[in-house]
Amino acid sequence: VLEFTSEIGETSRIVVDTVSIGSDYPHSLENWIQLRMAGNEFELPGRRTTRVGLTLAVPREAEDGSFHGAVLVQAYSPLTNELLTEKTVPITVLVGEEHRKLVEVRALQAADGELVLDLYNAGNVLVRPQASIVINDQKGQFVGRAQLSLPEGETEIIPLRSQRLEGQLPPLESGVYLLEIAINDGNVELLTLERELEIL
Repeated sequence: VLEFTSEIGETSRIVVDTVSIGSDYPHSLENWIQLRMAGNEFELPGRRTTRVGLTLAVPREAEDGSFHGAVLVQAYSPLTNELLTEKTVPITVLVGEEHRKLVEVRALQAADGELVLDLYNAGNVLVRPQASIVINDQKGQFVGRAQLSLPEGETEIIPLRSQRLEGQLPPLESGVYLLEIAINDGNVELLTLERELEIL
C-alpha cells in the first residue's frame, strides 16, 4: 500500500509511474507491479490522506534471487501543471530459497589519499558490502588499516551491477604494498583476497 499525505492547503494532482532499471536487466520487477487504481493519476485534496493499493504479480517461472524496481510519485499543481515535488520509492522482492551472495573485485586504485575498490555483484541477491583492509609492506610488516564503504546515499549493490567502495588510506610512503582485503555483508564473509598496491 502506498500512502499519500498532502501538507498543503490546495489540491494536488498525483501521478504514479513505475521506473525502469534497464530494459534488459534480468532482475527487474518492473512488469510485476500493478497499481490498483484507474489510470496512473488522481487528485489529492489539500491536507488529506489517501492510499493506493499495489500488487506485485511474481511469475511462476521467476528464478530465485532478489528483484528490483521502483515507483516514481510526482505531485503537480492542477492549475499551473507545475511540479511541486517528487519521490522515488524503491521496491525489492526476494524470490525462492537459493540465494547466492558472490562478489568480484574488478579494480583497485589509490589517489590523493583515497582508496577505491570497484566491486561487481556476481550473485543473485543484493549485497550491502563493506571492506576491511590490512596494509603490509613488502617485508610483511604491518603499516596500517583502511575501511571502505559504499558512497554516501548508496546502501546496496543489486545483482549483476557494479559499485565503488571507498575510504581513506593512512599516510604511506612511495612503494609497493600488499593488501589483505576482507569484504563482508554484515556478519557474512563475501570474499577475502590479497592485492598489491603501488603508491607513487
